[in-house]
Amino acid sequence: MMTSGTVLAQQPLEISIQTDKPGAEIQPTMWGVFFEDINFAADGGIYAELVKNRSFEFELPLSGWSQTAKQNGTGRIVPGFYSPSNSGNPHLVSVYIDPAAGSFGLTNEYFLLAGDMGAEPLPILNCGMSCQFNAAEVVPLEELDTYIQDALDLIEFANGDPSTRWGGLRSEMGHPAKFNMKYLGIGNEQWDEQYIERYWVFKKVLKEKHPEIKIVSGSGPSSAGRMFEYGWSELRKLSPDLIDEHYYMPPEWFLENAARYDNYDRNGIKVFAGEYAAPGKEGTAAESRNTWWSALCEAAFMTGQNGIYASSSVDRKNGKLYIKPVNSSEKQVPVRLALGKLPYTKSA
Repeated sequence: MMTSGTVLAQQPLEISIQTDKPGAEIQPTMWGVFFEDINFAADGGIYAELVKNRSFEFELPLSGWSQTAKQNGTGRIVPGFYSPSNSGNPHLVSVYIDPAAGSFGLTNEYFLLAGDMGAEPLPILNCGMSCQFNAAEVVPLEELDTYIQDALDLIEFANGDPSTRWGGLRSEMGHPAKFNMKYLGIGNEQWDEQYIERYWVFKKVLKEKHPEIKIVSGSGPSSAGRMFEYGWSELRKLSPDLIDEHYYMPPEWFLENAARYDNYDRNGIKVFAGEYAAPGKEGTAAESRNTWWSALCEAAFMTGQNGIYASSSVDRKNGKLYIKPVNSSEKQVPVRLALGKLPYTKSA
């Protein structure tokens, strides 16, 4: 953090020692690096109500320090108090750093990661809908312009010439060369009429302005059932380039569905297997949900995916491997890379 463009220089400090007023004896075995952030003293007894930070959360961070900016770099460190991952330490810090020639390690990181791995970037954008499992809020159709403009701006950022507004920002952030993004996802695990009608608005504009971009739609959060079938039936009419399928199922499901894609129409809409995992049922801890048995069942499922590549009916030019990082901490499953292989297509 100290090399991220903003460093803090300590202010001058005066120490006055009163040898005629000794305090409590400090044991030689007691030592630490942040007593001042925890209490007002160490040995000698503490009045509990004077303890400012019983949980190591200092309420006035950076007090006693002045800010020094390197090469006119600026940024913000903002404490957060929402969605704690651990109730014992409910605060978090968000770091916002303004562009400075891409030297912070926080700029372009998604596109750079994809490039380093030889993968195609596939950003998934908000389609004007919140999580339907939670708030289920939607933006009115007549107010989608801001969200659509975000998609257009992202395309310009990734693929635009440095002379453009967003292509220029990419260049300023240290990457004048284009990222040549080819895919863009609209919505994540959305379903039913609200998603379909918003997806259609996005697709109409994006295909008109950027026909070179392949659009990925979603089939909802389930691997089967009413929402899944409805999504496929409606999206088939809209002809997306790919449909994103997700399945978080018990390990046994993966064994039973190793041949899931055998009957998908090779001439239909292609499938992006964007997220899947086989969490066990032994408990909520990650150690009990991500087991050898889960891995074995996922591997069995992948044999069905690999088998498709031996079929003479497959266009091998589309046989690529796509990845996207999946943060599944809310599901208490370790973060992993979700692997999806093309070209799987669903039968009519």
